[in-house]
Amino acid sequence: MNSNLHIWEAVDKTAPEYTEAYTLPSGFVGTSVNASYLIKRATEQFGPLGTGWGYEILEERIDEGAPLNLDAEGQQMIMGKTHTIKIRFWYAYDNEIAEFIHYGHTPYVYKDAFGIQYDADAPKKTLTDAIKKCLYMLGFAGDVTTGMHKRLPIDPGPNHSAERKRQEAADKAWLDDQARLIEEAETLSDLEALYKGAAIRLKSRWDDAGLRRLTILYAAKKNTLEHAEPA
Repeated sequence: MNSNLHIWEAVDKTAPEYTEAYTLPSGFVGTSVNASYLIKRATEQFGPLGTGWGYEILEERIDEGAPLNLDAEGQQMIMGKTHTIKIRFWYAYDNEIAEFIHYGHTPYVYKDAFGIQYDADAPKKTLTDAIKKCLYMLGFAGDVTTGMHKRLPIDPGPNHSAERKRQEAADKAWLDDQARLIEEAETLSDLEALYKGAAIRLKSRWDDAGLRRLTILYAAKKNTLEHAEPA
């Protein structure tokens, strides 16, 4: 074993049940590792938080981004914002304290399919992001960050194939029904409620194809209703 990789090779394997796939609005698909699992692994490696390892918040700020909307005169009204934290991460190693600096970020004011949103939990999410990034730098979940991790496979029990086909058929029937309801919506308020409810379910299932299908139908129907209803 390379002595420089002593920590890395002790902590780089990730239990599949503590991982989860995610998709960013840009289309990037990645794997997230449970934060509590990483903190437990750090405690196993270095000792309890505060004695064997820890962090100090050095800076906290709100970074302003691009405008999210414009007023009737074309002037910006609300700006996108990102919550940022800079931390000093330290850990006990070879009877000394090692340390380094890293950052965490979380969208604070942003825009999604439902309009402009505000995340009141951004500060704790940003701190979690910073801690996870520091642990990644030391090799924790290294198999994930280097792209070598394989998510836990589905257990193929005796009825797995039939059950999977049944679930896929049920999901398709539900999606087809939602598409029909969106196309038949008579008011903008009904359309918004239908789309929002369906989108939440599709996002929870990571069904990007289904979400794209309904989003296209939603945009077309919304355009039709806006031109049909009086101002």
